[in-house]
Amino acid sequence: GLPTTDRTMMTNEAQTTHTDEESSNRMEVVIAILLGLAAIVTAWCSFQASQLGDVVQKSFSEGIRAADAASQAYNTAVASDISDQTLFLEFAKAAQADDEDTALYVLETLMTPELAAAVNWWIEQPDDSGFDSPFVEENPEWSNALYDEAAALDDSSQDYFDQAEETDNVADSFDL
Repeated sequence: GLPTTDRTMMTNEAQTTHTDEESSNRMEVVIAILLGLAAIVTAWCSFQASQLGDVVQKSFSEGIRAADAASQAYNTAVASDISDQTLFLEFAKAAQADDEDTALYVLETLMTPELAAAVNWWIEQPDDSGFDSPFVEENPEWSNALYDEAAALDDSSQDYFDQAEETDNVADSFDL
């Protein structure tokens, strides 16, 4: 047989080879676990970004709808103002020409109750009040609520856009 030193060396080499294989196998398991965790984290981040992307898109869409509604409401408010001012001018021209029948017809038939109330307030003011028309802030009877509605819709649209931007910033944090 082999001398004792040679047998011992062979046994040590076999043990070393066996220990190296065990270490290598353990390292492969650890690497596999880490790769699996990385895949799970990547999938989770992608899913979260996708979900938040949907929220961003919905918020922007709602913001656009609200902005469009606000724009339409502003247009309606402007059209209402123009109509009211036109009716007031017809009333004022008739009153100035001492055409009471036409002035009363415009006031009582063509004007909305709100406009008629505003014009009646204006008529009751003293001549030295300085009000050239009923369309002044001091007139408690005059307001165009359509502007308030439009402003509320505009604020709502801005809220949607702000929400979309905030959500988009959060979604960006999930980008890998």
